[in-house]
Amino acid sequence: MNSLSKEIKNIKLNGIKSQIKSILKILVDLNKNKTSPDTKYILVSQVKSQIVKMLKRYNRLLKIYWAIDTKNKNYIRSGGVEEYSARDIYNIVIKLLKNDNYKKVCKRTLERDINLLNEMGLFKSKIRRLGKQKGSIAHYRQNMLFAHIHKDIILEYLTQLLKENLKDKKIIGDFDKEDEDENFNYTNL
Repeated sequence: MNSLSKEIKNIKLNGIKSQIKSILKILVDLNKNKTSPDTKYILVSQVKSQIVKMLKRYNRLLKIYWAIDTKNKNYIRSGGVEEYSARDIYNIVIKLLKNDNYKKVCKRTLERDINLLNEMGLFKSKIRRLGKQKGSIAHYRQNMLFAHIHKDIILEYLTQLLKENLKDKKIIGDFDKEDEDENFNYTNL
């Protein structure tokens, strides 16, 4: 875990393309010694696609964290008078995503992302239901111990999820499998 966190510090400083390459290099280095017969193969291009999705999710999680952080500060500043709902968080995040030219996500996706932030220990959700068909008020308590390193925690957690997803797969080059099966015709020489 320590070696991964050192590598993650290098990852977050670079641009998107270099982030993808550095994460891919880490995953390939961890993956190249797999020789188990049940190991499935996955192409580098497929892994790149998964990394791009992970980085999009990382950006979305940062926006959710920022929106909740802002709403919490307003709530504390107002002495509990200014409340907020999950709909407010959703609207803020959708607007931020739209400004960054990301695709609009559904409410369920944001709920899953908030649950992921809860799993990471960055938030604790508290939802007060107002009755059937009357809505609810959500309050998210931040773990202030991790507030200053929340970006590192989110990136490391998502990288761990990606590693778990690839643990029974061996990453190969896009053309490696075809090169092994290729038979050259030497009769015309």
